[in-house]
Amino acid sequence: MLSVPTVLSALRRLLSTVVLLPFYQWMVNETVVDTTGPVYTSSILKDKDLITCTMIGSLTCSPLVTAPQAIQMTVYPLPTILLTPDTIIAGGTGIRLAPVLSGDITKYQWSPVTGLDDPTVSGPLARPVSTTTYQLEVVTEEGCRATGAEKVTVYYDVLMPGLLRRMRMAQ
Repeated sequence: MLSVPTVLSALRRLLSTVVLLPFYQWMVNETVVDTTGPVYTSSILKDKDLITCTMIGSLTCSPLVTAPQAIQMTVYPLPTILLTPDTIIAGGTGIRLAPVLSGDITKYQWSPVTGLDDPTVSGPLARPVSTTTYQLEVVTEEGCRATGAEKVTVYYDVLMPGLLRRMRMAQ
């Protein structure tokens, strides 16, 4: 049998290892959205959403602790790129790449740069010598990025000297 002092000692040791954690309540626009812990993440926040957090202590007499002010979200729109999916040109010619763009774009970068007159403008002149897929990355002033691709297929006429003469002789 266990003695009372032994049981009390074991209970004291057990209780000393129990950690009472606080409870967190995260709210977006005054609606509770998360209660899982001290960190809240979301991929669906919108511009001007208000985020607040209240911590409720686990002890009986713990007061509520609320963040001193709500955090107002600033969500910048992503830029968009629409490119012609496939373009075909004759060897030795060129085509101006003409993406349809939206957003406050401040930087353009095309790659590969081979065959382009200027890889840092929105619509460079492309003169590739072989089929090339050009990638465009744009960046807004806020650092938001978007990418797109356009394949430029290059064809060359196949010349067969003497073929017509041989065909005429065969007639």
